[in-house]
Amino acid sequence: MKYAFILSEKGNYSNANMFDWLSVSSSGYYDWLDREPSQQAKRRERLKAKISEIFHEFKQRYGSPKITVELNARGFSCCENLVAEIMAECGLKAKKGKAYSYYPAIYANTNVSGNLLNVSLPQRNQTKNGWLISPISKWIRASFTWLQFWIFSLVKSLAGH
Repeated sequence: MKYAFILSEKGNYSNANMFDWLSVSSSGYYDWLDREPSQQAKRRERLKAKISEIFHEFKQRYGSPKITVELNARGFSCCENLVAEIMAECGLKAKKGKAYSYYPAIYANTNVSGNLLNVSLPQRNQTKNGWLISPISKWIRASFTWLQFWIFSLVKSLAGH
């Protein structure tokens, strides 16, 4: 980190002063400049390229968990924390999903198909108070009245009357 700082501030201060301030040797700095990147640094660069590729392949919708699964499936062994760290370094952030939009009830009533089966349903009869009652509902009402009578008789007989 000290060597990288010296390199970034090269035009602002003299190297000799920065070596003294940071307590580093000039030979160590120049060795660091000529040094080849480590295996870990090379691996991180390959991962950066792959992560960016996968991120854009899936339209910026994948976050670090899904990208980790995808990388492991493609043969790049890594953990989720490393992927999250690299994504943060590169400024990659997944898009948020769209919220589910509920359609109003009116949409359900206006989007109705016609009689596709050509089945004629029984006509409804109108009663005195204006309610529409079908023949089936009349049968249900009659059955319910019979059921009420049966339950009343059962309760009466159990009570001993």
